[in-house]
Amino acid sequence: MKLNAFFLFAIAMLAFQFMGMATHNRAGEITYRHLSGFTYEVTITTCTRSDVIADRPWLEIDWGDIQEGDPLDSLERQLPINFLSPTAQINTYIGVHTYSGPGEFVITVLDPNRNSGVLNIPNSVEQPFCIRSTLIINPQTGNNNSVQLLNPAKENACLNKLWIHNPGAFDPDGDILRYSLVTCLGDDCNPIQG
Repeated sequence: MKLNAFFLFAIAMLAFQFMGMATHNRAGEITYRHLSGFTYEVTITTCTRSDVIADRPWLEIDWGDIQEGDPLDSLERQLPINFLSPTAQINTYIGVHTYSGPGEFVITVLDPNRNSGVLNIPNSVEQPFCIRSTLIINPQTGNNNSVQLLNPAKENACLNKLWIHNPGAFDPDGDILRYSLVTCLGDDCNPIQG
C-alpha cells in the first residue's frame, strides 16, 4: 500500500480562528507530485492577509535532505495572486527537487508571521508559522503523490458559530484519506506548548 504524506492542513484550519487585527499567515499546505525518478514538484500554498507589510514574495523551503548548516532554497511566489477578498489572498510557490535516492523526507516551511488572536495558541503572533509534509520515496510501493486540496481555506470563521470548511481532498494515487487533529507547530516546527 502506498503511504501518503501527512500534512498539517488540518492544524492550520483549526489553529486559525480568524479575528480582527492580524499579521500574516492564516493557513497553509505543502503538496507534491512525482515527475520522474527521484524528482518531485512541490507546491506551497498559503492563505495570508493581503493588507499587511509582512507579505512574502518568496519562501524558504527545507526539502528534508539538506545537511546541517547548508542554506535553504527559496521559492518565488507565482503570479497572479489569487485574492479571496480585500484582506485575504492565496499565495502559491512551486519548486522542483531531485532527491539522491529512496527515503523519508520531511518537507518544511517556517515563517515568523502567524496571525495574532488565535485562541488555542498562547501569544500566537509571537509563534512562527510552520507547515510540513512527509514524502516517502520507496521503489517497492511505486511513485507517490500527495493528497491534493481543491478548495482554499475560507477567509473567516465566526466566534461562537459553526464553521465548516471542506478542503475537497482527493488522492491521485487512490490512497485512503484520514483526517487527524495534531498539535500546532511553531519555532523549529516543534509543538507549541499550551
